[in-house]
Amino acid sequence: MQSPVLLAPPFPLGAMLLWDRLPFLRACMNSSEISNTPVRSHEGVLIEYRAGGRSFWHRPREDSMRCNHAVRLYQAGQPVSAVSDAVRRDEPFGIKGLEVASARKGDTYMTGNVYSNIQFSNYVRAITKTECNGFAFPAGKLAATDLEYFLSVPQIGAWYKGFHARCPDVDTICYLIQDRVSRSRPRVLRGYFVTDTTGKELHRVALSNSRASWGVLTKAVRAITAQNVESTTPLLRFHEEHIDVFDEALLKSLQQDFPAQRFNLKPH
Repeated sequence: MQSPVLLAPPFPLGAMLLWDRLPFLRACMNSSEISNTPVRSHEGVLIEYRAGGRSFWHRPREDSMRCNHAVRLYQAGQPVSAVSDAVRRDEPFGIKGLEVASARKGDTYMTGNVYSNIQFSNYVRAITKTECNGFAFPAGKLAATDLEYFLSVPQIGAWYKGFHARCPDVDTICYLIQDRVSRSRPRVLRGYFVTDTTGKELHRVALSNSRASWGVLTKAVRAITAQNVESTTPLLRFHEEHIDVFDEALLKSLQQDFPAQRFNLKPH
């Protein structure tokens, strides 16, 4: 009688048992599995601009800090139109492994100059900007210095070359979006996108055509450009000669910080 043939498992027995006992690990490795993660909400402060841009600022920074920032923008002639308490809907990636890893790390996409596990972003000055810290530079030098942070992705420099030719006076923020499903695996660069300083999207590129890359990039764009804001409560409304304030405590704080500015208290 012929002896049965025993097929050796592709992994050691101990590793197979560990794999069976760790559904979390399997979910992280199987990034093609569809996610059923429920939609979450984040509270923050929303700054809106007359040109249609919107910037969502995550807590825990105090509302008064965000409102002070908006008042300074207004006094500097920027087209800010309103500030609100807001709730933003955080849509899933659509990829189960990425959802599990993101929830475990608690990472959040943020506006401005940021270096974190999931993004690298930096302001890129307009090519017409020539002054920095009291020193004068040739036109385009400061923009070229800002773009040195993104030399690892040649497509970014190529796009900016055409953009600066069309819009030499526009300041922008460039965002590189990455993720890491587990600590044992390297970070994956998913793509990049560019906004103006009001949060309005100007350009978006996924660096691979995978569903994971498009899912991660789309989630980041929606978070940073405040596309998924579902409810707002007004804090400030900006007019040509005065600012409406919808909270009495906030009004007192702003009057102390900006004694020359005209404020009007308004009911909600």
